[in-house]
Amino acid sequence: MIVGVTNIDNNNKTQVKQYLLGQLGGADEERLELRLLTDPSFGEEFDTIVDEITDQYVSGEFQGEELKRVEQHFLRAPERQTKAQFAAALIDQATAREPEPVKLTSDVGTPTLRERWRALWSPENFAWRFAATAAIVVIAAGLAFMVFRDQSTYRNFASLELTISTSDRAEGSEYKPLHLAPENDAAKIILQLPEQTSQYTSFQVELVDRDGVRRPVEIKERNQQTATVIIPATALPRGSYALHLSGIKPDGKQERIAGSYFFRVE
Repeated sequence: MIVGVTNIDNNNKTQVKQYLLGQLGGADEERLELRLLTDPSFGEEFDTIVDEITDQYVSGEFQGEELKRVEQHFLRAPERQTKAQFAAALIDQATAREPEPVKLTSDVGTPTLRERWRALWSPENFAWRFAATAAIVVIAAGLAFMVFRDQSTYRNFASLELTISTSDRAEGSEYKPLHLAPENDAAKIILQLPEQTSQYTSFQVELVDRDGVRRPVEIKERNQQTATVIIPATALPRGSYALHLSGIKPDGKQERIAGSYFFRVE
């Protein structure tokens, strides 16, 4: 389940877990959300903790009030619900394929979800593991396609023009409002490119929401001064967002450009 390990500061880990379980409020919550929108390395740490909590949830380690908080707060993000469903489905498949129950060190009984998960990712199940992973990738790609498909069919846009900001302060003025009316089926966002970006042959844009969920966004139009992206209204519920810009050099190397484009959907 956990795809990577980073050196996470204990204070960061505690605060992120509190945030994910709805136990962090006020100014601390605002600072954490802003850091998610502006600090990619912190975003990676955040993703690792999300994976850990997902692993614990599908393994049945949460009980009582903590389980309630996971289901009411942590799983409010659709992407986390999908990740948990994938993990649970894989465990069920692993259980169906096991020739015999996993034997515990102290006794023999029905294997726990965690033991089924470990059995699934054992060397003996490598072939099926590869197939299952490939299926997840295909399904995830299909979901992303469903969200961002057929952008040319959108007819009613809410437009916004943004300039990159390198500020790390949670100031309301940093977030430019985007007013999505009921008739708007997409947002057309024009990004003013920073100076000294002529060394890049192309660009990539990533949308980051307040929960730290990141999605690639296709650039539909670009010239020397601007890049325009179109994002479906269904992918933009109310809240704060950032767009991260990366440049692609002639040798194919990708480089994150300092700063973020901030906006708030109202």
